[in-house]
Amino acid sequence: MPKKPIVYIVHNVDAQGPMRETIEATWERIYLGDGIWLPVEPSADNLRKFQRGELDLDLSPEKMQHLMRKYSPENLHYLTSWEEIDRSILNTTSPEFRQKYCDKQGGDYTYSWLIYDHYGFTTNQRFHDVGIHAIWDHYHDLFLADNPGPDEVYWHYHHVTASGDALEWSTNWGTNSIHEEILARRVIEREWFPSVFRAGAHIERNDLSHWLEMFIPFDYSCRSASDEPDSMYVGHFRDWRHSPTNWGYYHPDWYDYRRPGDMKRYVIRCLDIKTWEKTLTDDDVEQAFQQARTEGQSLLVYYNHDYRDMENEVKHAYDVIKRVEANYPDVDWRFCTALDAIKKYLGKDDKAPQFSWELKGQRLIITSDVELFGPEPFLAIKENGRFFRDCTTREGEKEWAYTFRRPTEVEAFGIAGNSPMGNTGVVVHEGWLDLID
Repeated sequence: MPKKPIVYIVHNVDAQGPMRETIEATWERIYLGDGIWLPVEPSADNLRKFQRGELDLDLSPEKMQHLMRKYSPENLHYLTSWEEIDRSILNTTSPEFRQKYCDKQGGDYTYSWLIYDHYGFTTNQRFHDVGIHAIWDHYHDLFLADNPGPDEVYWHYHHVTASGDALEWSTNWGTNSIHEEILARRVIEREWFPSVFRAGAHIERNDLSHWLEMFIPFDYSCRSASDEPDSMYVGHFRDWRHSPTNWGYYHPDWYDYRRPGDMKRYVIRCLDIKTWEKTLTDDDVEQAFQQARTEGQSLLVYYNHDYRDMENEVKHAYDVIKRVEANYPDVDWRFCTALDAIKKYLGKDDKAPQFSWELKGQRLIITSDVELFGPEPFLAIKENGRFFRDCTTREGEKEWAYTFRRPTEVEAFGIAGNSPMGNTGVVVHEGWLDLID
């Protein structure tokens, strides 16, 4: 426990690359999402009239205010090209910007970039950059390779539905194994594996919870908003009813990811900076500072997307923090990455696993020098051009076995895993297997 009360502050960025919504698509969203048929043709002029509340729609003032907020110019102002996103990112990661919005100790403003792959969908209505590694490689080339600064990179994922429609939310990870194909390629082709995860649209169910429990110790998907009624989310794709609303973590229950239980994974609350649904408020931040004062520490976590202007949202979050901190001169506050923050909060750390392997005929024996977070490593395989994960058998606390079924078609394999505190180890073998009896 730190000697002085402290708030560890994490800014997660769902890095999804450029996107664009046509005016016709906005009209469709208003109709399908809100049940409102706009009695005018889709056009920029009519959209501005709608945003100003000048169309006669025979709606209650409350409903109209909701629609004007949801479809405001600010919420519809997307960055539609990599050039626009690059300008935003390079501005908000510059040394000058980081120091302008420094923490109480003068530390740089810090981001956690949760990289997404728009892959596996049959549609692309919002014109995302498509393909495994497409967004990852752009961020790597933009600033991660030569000047990573204080930031870190993690994993963000929207699961693909059975229909393949990119605008449809999926609540079933068993529909397909695209998430494992993406990670298998990340391991083999980029020698990387995540220790921190955020679910697309905050969507989690027990199947995802159990999958994460295998491999990833830190889950920043929880959106338990204390100022929203539980009745809003009964049967909703984003259902975090019953989950804790304090600024910290909980271990989820085996049969209900929303409730505290005895699983090993840490689930951490994360709220919107500024969306039409939720805006980070003084009350939210006050709760974090008050919790730090009474308990010694807290985790204040918020997020945004890279396809909107970053500076405006950073400024909003920072202004709220500065207003609240004035009432808590005894409380320190510090910007951290998602992984560093939870380590500091827990007061724990450990070493990354070092994997070794031996091939005996078709049988692969894997060993680690330390125990892993989960029951087995992530075994990524490239077989005849296909990438997938396969399961090992546990032979000991730090040893696993696997038999290749088509050894002559295996072009590469990778072994990845996390320590209990999210330190990651990866080893990759590329080339055809040299079978030894």
